[in-house]
Amino acid sequence: MKTSLLKKTSLLASLTSMFFSLASAQQPSIREVTNEESDRQFRDKSNPTGTSLNLFVGVDVGGAYVQSADTQKESDKVGYHIIPKGILNLGVERVSLDLGGGFAFGEVAGSLDRVEDSAGQLRDVPNATVQIQSGIGEFAARWKFGSSLSGFEMGAVAQGYLSGDSSFALQTATTTNAVFGGVSALYQWNAGALIRLGVQGLADINIFERTVLIGMATLQIGFNVIDPNTKVREKNSLKVREAVKVVEVVKPVDRILLKENVRFLFEEQVVNFEFNKATLTSRSKVFLSKLGQYLLRNNECQDGLYIEGHTDNRGTAEYNFKLSEARANAVKEALVSVGLEGAKLKTHGFGFSKPIDPFNTELAFAKNRRVEVLFLGVREPSKLRELIEILKTEILSIPKSAP
Repeated sequence: MKTSLLKKTSLLASLTSMFFSLASAQQPSIREVTNEESDRQFRDKSNPTGTSLNLFVGVDVGGAYVQSADTQKESDKVGYHIIPKGILNLGVERVSLDLGGGFAFGEVAGSLDRVEDSAGQLRDVPNATVQIQSGIGEFAARWKFGSSLSGFEMGAVAQGYLSGDSSFALQTATTTNAVFGGVSALYQWNAGALIRLGVQGLADINIFERTVLIGMATLQIGFNVIDPNTKVREKNSLKVREAVKVVEVVKPVDRILLKENVRFLFEEQVVNFEFNKATLTSRSKVFLSKLGQYLLRNNECQDGLYIEGHTDNRGTAEYNFKLSEARANAVKEALVSVGLEGAKLKTHGFGFSKPIDPFNTELAFAKNRRVEVLFLGVREPSKLRELIEILKTEILSIPKSAP
């Protein structure tokens, strides 16, 4: 009986030993370090290259220049631009990232603008002055040519105007929250407090009726929240034995597609109708058919189209409104006929309420008889612009008398 008990005990010990051996074999290897008195850690303040987190407050001061795409209605304008702001800065190795916001205010003035009153008539506004007041958000990414706390930095900057109308115009068809992009360069040094001096230049991205350029100098004062001093360990006194287990991690990255809205004006030489009717000419049908086939084939304008009809000021307002509405619908029907989804095509007739030439001449009448189309959610605006210019050239080369 004693022999049997000893055998059972020996077998149990063997199984236990085997279990722990297998469990130990499946565990990942770990780094083993002997702790000795000489194994100490200190901060190397002579070379602060670690991660830093800084908080800045400052002000941007400069000027703005506004150039209108329609000089008949808007004059060019210049003025001042000021942005008090706060910035949270993250420094990682050679990269400096800024995220912050503030409040932009300024003023630009020109010689003469023409605006539409409540009755739909154009009136002249001499010494046209536009005031800018809006909260902003800012993001910047720059490359550092010095250490974490001092040196020259240069990179890209983006600003978004978050409140109010920031279209930089006395009157605009739609309220625009402007987005700007540009370059930023500054020099930072540590003088007890962190000080930044720099310049930045920006241009608008989403204001299509005019071009807005802003140049500013910046002064910022801040302090360090997280110490960037590099941690150094005296490695000579360490006895290290480690095994490395390499695991390859593959993480899919989704492609980000930026989409934007693009407006095109189709003058009567391109999209034309029979006299006093909403019937498209043969040349116009060819143009719209080719345009619709491109949009359908390339899956462009995923968010749809907004089609506007406009007339000259001859005839009554009610008649012209109905005519412009019918012509906008005729353009929609031509695009639907090639396969575009009708639910995504919106139309509106403005009659003669939005002329682009206020004079009563044959040339002015021809300019005002037009169709404008806002393409929504365009993935490749440059390709769409290039295609439309090619189609315009093709259509204008077809004789008017062609069937």
